[in-house]
Amino acid sequence: MNSTKTSFTARLTLAAATLAMAASATVVGAPIASAKGLAEISTDCHAKGGSYSSAVRNQDVIQSCTTTDKDGNKTLCSWINGVPQGCIPVARTQPAERHPQINITPEQLGNLPDAE
Repeated sequence: MNSTKTSFTARLTLAAATLAMAASATVVGAPIASAKGLAEISTDCHAKGGSYSSAVRNQDVIQSCTTTDKDGNKTLCSWINGVPQGCIPVARTQPAERHPQINITPEQLGNLPDAE
């Protein structure tokens, strides 16, 4: 009976050690203290008047926020799993060239030559 008690104690010790290793692995793999939550990044972005988006790729949550300053300069900031990746300026695009607007009266339309 003593060997059964020793066997049980050994198995219990092994189980406790396994749980301790699993717990330490969880702590090591825990998010970094500087990581923000999904809702916090979205709220901060909208509070700054920014445009927020998120997507999941390869089990990672990728978030971005595009803001515009008072001079019209845009900045795109990104996060992966709540950890900031940095911000970059967004290049301005030139508006499409527009043709000059011509105001034509109904009377002028009546004088146009017929298309053949």
